[in-house]
Amino acid sequence: MATNSEFVVLVVSGLFSLAVAGVTYYTARATSRTHVEGELKKIKKQIEAQQAVEERGAIANLRQCYLTPLRYYAHMLSQRLAELEAKFKSDENTRVRDWFKEVKDHATRDNRRHGFAAWANYEGVFSLSTLYYTCSYFRCAHEVRFRRPFVESRPSYCEELDTYLARVTDAFAWDALHGLWDVSQETIGERFTTNGAKMTYAEMCDVLDSENPFPRAAYFRPLDFYWKYLNAEKALDIKASLDELVEFLDSHDPQIYDLAKAIP
Repeated sequence: MATNSEFVVLVVSGLFSLAVAGVTYYTARATSRTHVEGELKKIKKQIEAQQAVEERGAIANLRQCYLTPLRYYAHMLSQRLAELEAKFKSDENTRVRDWFKEVKDHATRDNRRHGFAAWANYEGVFSLSTLYYTCSYFRCAHEVRFRRPFVESRPSYCEELDTYLARVTDAFAWDALHGLWDVSQETIGERFTTNGAKMTYAEMCDVLDSENPFPRAAYFRPLDFYWKYLNAEKALDIKASLDELVEFLDSHDPQIYDLAKAIP
């Protein structure tokens, strides 16, 4: 029969075993919880990293789709306006304006030019390529303003890009009598399309030469603009607004634009 001292030892031993078991249980539980939390954090970081990669890829695709052609035609049109500014101040002024007048007369059918296709790719290529660069720019600008590809992912970039596009619009539309009206710019941008894609030079010339009057009518105002109204001073003003847009596109990457602005 166990003595009191032996009974106490047994009780203490049992309690110690229970305590050890309890400590072991809660230690294992805490360790398991810490491990699970660590795994969850690791998974969260992996998801965030994957989302960042996908976002970068999406923005890169948007930049290639919208900004690359916008930058190209803004640059090409800027260069052409520099050439026009020089020609308007030279002995070529009348000759150059007459080229635009010939295109206008052919499009309106006031005086059709025989052999228009050959002329469009030879003597008339300066005036018609100027019209093409202009309409191509309006098409690219319209797509950016209408679709606003960066408004959700990079809202600050989208807002500032809109500001530069508006400056070009205003430069072209400088007054109601002489300018290329903003509604004309928008109409051209919307209509300068074939099968969902921007027109080629050949397709534009084909429209000007066609018997369908409605598509041809969209080009009357821009042709008047270059034939009658644009001068050396305004050519430089429009060029300056295009150069500012090109500089913005070259110096601001939509990938990091809003992120950089968020850093205090």
